Amino acid sequence: MLRIMAKILPTLHIIRIFRVSAMSEDDLDRPMSPSDLAERVGVSVNIVRRLIREGRLKHVVISRKMRWVTMRDWFAFLEENTRYPGSDERS
Repeated sequence: MLRIMAKILPTLHIIRIFRVSAMSEDDLDRPMSPSDLAERVGVSVNIVRRLIREGRLKHVVISRKMRWVTMRDWFAFLEENTRYPGSDERS
């Protein structure tokens, strides 16, 4: 799982810069399902659901089976977990 995310996150960082400039504040805070978020950012639904289940991606619990995520939460996750080449920081 971590190897997959390590390959995905640098690409998403570039996409994030492009997409944030085209989003309004309402778009950033609009709640969406994990499948909607996955489609919008270009990762699999399973990755989004696993991040929610592990507590690494902030979300709102609507019911026992329903969680909502915002783009702002996704970008916060990217910011916290992006590693740059040459960085010796390990967690």
